[in-house]
Amino acid sequence: MENLRATHRWHPRYRDNPLVIILSIWWLIFAAISFYWAAGGMWLIDTAVQQEGIDLAHERPAWIVLLVLATGVVKLLPVLFGYLLVAPVGRVIPWILYALGGIGAGVLSMAYGVLFTIPGIRYMLNGGAMTTYGWMRLLVWMPQFWVGGLLLVLVTIVFLVHKPWRVDKEKQ
Repeated sequence: MENLRATHRWHPRYRDNPLVIILSIWWLIFAAISFYWAAGGMWLIDTAVQQEGIDLAHERPAWIVLLVLATGVVKLLPVLFGYLLVAPVGRVIPWILYALGGIGAGVLSMAYGVLFTIPGIRYMLNGGAMTTYGWMRLLVWMPQFWVGGLLLVLVTIVFLVHKPWRVDKEKQ
């Protein structure tokens, strides 16, 4: 029975939790892009914002730099969440907070992504001419949120199914 438990255990290492690795890489990529833009980078900026946003990116007022930095920090939160799921220090956090945080943030992220994907799909289906901005928003920037949210929910569910807090108590 001990062997069976060990094989179905939530492993406290990244390499043993591929979903956590995927979640972390997914959100790190998009956080890095936000930090790149906050630092003044212009690559892909025209695919993420419309002309007013491009003008602001060139002018670089402090509030827009702080906003983009804050966006990058928010995109790092799922990475921190994944780390806490596998790190020993994460064991001090009650499992219910993981459940509420992971599923709640995941559902909100999915809703945000889907909410802003639907108008693009409608526009395209109604024969609207899609620009590079429209295609990138439809295929990259909004899926960032709904796929990332789905990953958050999946990682949380897998974590909850394996109940590592019970395994840790059984060891004591």
